[in-house]
Amino acid sequence: MKQGDFVGAYLQAKVRGRFFVQLDKRYAQYFPDLADWFGRPLLLDKGIYGLTYSGKFWNEEFSEWLIDQGFVQSTADTTYFIKYHKDGSWVRLIFYVDDCLYFGSTDAVEKEFEKSVANRFNIDYNGQATWFLQMRIHQYEDFSTSIDQTRYTKVLLRKYCPSDAPFGTPKYRNTPAPPKYMV
Repeated sequence: MKQGDFVGAYLQAKVRGRFFVQLDKRYAQYFPDLADWFGRPLLLDKGIYGLTYSGKFWNEEFSEWLIDQGFVQSTADTTYFIKYHKDGSWVRLIFYVDDCLYFGSTDAVEKEFEKSVANRFNIDYNGQATWFLQMRIHQYEDFSTSIDQTRYTKVLLRKYCPSDAPFGTPKYRNTPAPPKYMV
């Protein structure tokens, strides 16, 4: 299983619809060659970070590209795609926002996939997957894989069960926390 990270994912997707922004005139001094564009409405061509719909535009852009490349989208999980080749080989991937996990039945299929994605999108390939969505991924020599959320669990425990809690930690799962402690 390998990992890819899309660089500036939202900036790679075309805006669908008419969205305007206005750059503050105060910043024109820092970009004198673009000064004429500051202080007037500008029609967006690509998504930007901070625009509510940018994530949706990016998801649609990448999903549609995958489907055009012959991938089939899962009906159960819309972030999971698979492509079968005529020779029986395949590549599978799952993506979330700007992170992607993928693996193929052969190294050649993986390389072909990497090349086709890199020809269309700005992506960094990070080799063997080690982290995805707060999950640590262990890949062993026998090709087995395990996933754990130790780090995420520790963050939750520190947040919701601090060591200095006035009542200590509950002995049993169904023991409710004191009402005055609940936020």
